Amino acid sequence: WSTFPRVIASFHTAKRSPHREAMTAQEWDVVIVDEAHHLRNRRTLLWQMASQLRKKYILLLTATPVQNNLEELFNLVTLLEPGLLGTQRRFAQDFVDPRDGMTPRNVEGLHRLLAEVMVRNRRATIGFQFTRRIARTERVEPDAAERELYREVSQFVRSRLRPDGADEARLSRVALLTLQKELGSCPLAAAPTLLRLAQAADLPAGVAEHLVALADAARRLQGNTKAEALLRTVAEVGDPMVVFTQFRETQGYLAQRLAAAGVATALFHG
Repeated sequence: WSTFPRVIASFHTAKRSPHREAMTAQEWDVVIVDEAHHLRNRRTLLWQMASQLRKKYILLLTATPVQNNLEELFNLVTLLEPGLLGTQRRFAQDFVDPRDGMTPRNVEGLHRLLAEVMVRNRRATIGFQFTRRIARTERVEPDAAERELYREVSQFVRSRLRPDGADEARLSRVALLTLQKELGSCPLAAAPTLLRLAQAADLPAGVAEHLVALADAARRLQGNTKAEALLRTVAEVGDPMVVFTQFRETQGYLAQRLAAAGVATALFHG
């Protein structure tokens, strides 16, 4: 904090010791806060840290300065110029409709004060046009092998989520629900979780063997109807695409399939 002329930090790093003390001990020329609506609550450690920063200038950037009530706007403006909107009680009396906390009153007076510290850009006034979006849902029917694996794993998950199955195997509810989601993403994504569950303590031998067999079945599945649909879409579109997956195993599998089809890919995760 005292070595470099420019420092970039996340909110969570900045508010935590010893970083908080180092930041507030320095004098800063400019503080720029992105996603500044995270500072909307003055009772949080983050707001208090921001208010303690010694700076000449501060720039807050946010598309959502108010989310729950106008007190949040007061808290942000107080970081920019303390006292501009008076005390919190006076601000509420002068500018906030007491019936809901979100509706302003004396709008003209509030706009006049905010103009001293706020620049508001609407999309309509800056001339920025987003690319037209075309939404399409493509339903993909699993083949017989995928359907059978999904049925067996789902049956296992249901049996362990039932209260009467709790004493048969001590398996985490979160792990079971994650397994079900992984299977919906891609059979290969479910294989590592199936193996981890098979190694759980106090698991009956028969249940563990069943899980290992399911993991083997997931790994043996060569085809994947969702991946085939993706390959068809890539060929149809012909332009660069972004493909989101929830699980790393699915991402790796799709990268392999795309590479085999001659499609260059770059992976991002984390």
